[in-house]
Amino acid sequence: MRSQGKSVRIKTDDPSNEWSELGVVSANYLLVHNTQVKDVVDGIAERFNKDHWNQSKLFFDGKRFVYALTTDKIIAEVSPGDLIRFGLIGYNSYDGSRACQLECMRSI
Repeated sequence: MRSQGKSVRIKTDDPSNEWSELGVVSANYLLVHNTQVKDVVDGIAERFNKDHWNQSKLFFDGKRFVYALTTDKIIAEVSPGDLIRFGLIGYNSYDGSRACQLECMRSI
């Protein structure tokens, strides 16, 4: 029997279990590589001087991916002493738990 979905797997270093299944998604699920998400976020930052951006988060648990950059060049004071910074964040998942997204964000 053929499955109606796609099994997403990564190669492991364990010879007894060569592949680890990350999730099963529908056949029409658009898989995006995490490196592509990171490259897009970095590309946006480069248009606004990449030297002014700092990596604030890089997370991948095998299923979900988050990559965030913040800058000290765009800061707002929402109340006296309460500063927020501008940032960019990219999300991705290999198990269908989150759509691939790019967002602007604020960081404390």
